[in-house]
Amino acid sequence: MAGDEYYDEIGFDNDDIGGDSIDRWKGRKGYTDRLGFPLATRLKVSDVHYKDKYILCNKGLCCQKLGPPQKRIGAVVVQYATDKKGKLESPFRYTVKHWVFSGKKYEDLRGVNEEWPLGEHDLKITCIEEQYQQLKYVATKEAVWRQKPELMERIQAEAEAALKTIYLGSKLDNDALREHLGLDSESPVDDVDPTSDQELDDILEGID
Repeated sequence: MAGDEYYDEIGFDNDDIGGDSIDRWKGRKGYTDRLGFPLATRLKVSDVHYKDKYILCNKGLCCQKLGPPQKRIGAVVVQYATDKKGKLESPFRYTVKHWVFSGKKYEDLRGVNEEWPLGEHDLKITCIEEQYQQLKYVATKEAVWRQKPELMERIQAEAEAALKTIYLGSKLDNDALREHLGLDSESPVDDVDPTSDQELDDILEGID
């Protein structure tokens, strides 16, 4: 059973749970989307395993049964309304979304960020292949969401709310993980001492 640090505690007055769900951004083959990164320095990251679904790593049974974990990263992005080629549409519209990706895509984005900081520049992202999300990135001169103070303030507030609901994987304690993997329940005694009664008698012989 995982420790208390594995869970958050809430009451029935918590307004961060439920409500409207946040869509995820995913590239569509042949389309170019324009995304902004209002929280570029505040990504969420976790070690995960995959077995029918993403499972948050607890550094124990999951690693024993599923091997080394992989990084999974979540970002909040602003997707602007554009045409198929990524040109902004009028009237201006946007949607705040989650973008969840692998450590490999993080490395690609970090490379872009080194020259074009993503907190200050939007990205035009063209989807080359949809199933495995092979993407091409082109930085823009400016970030649209930063162009007007009132727009910037509104988007940052929406992004803060969206950051709280990023989903990277399921929390499973060891019992739930065994059930998910189809394993037998854990024995209350992990190992049985193979020492026989006769061996024990020999060891204790001569003790008053």
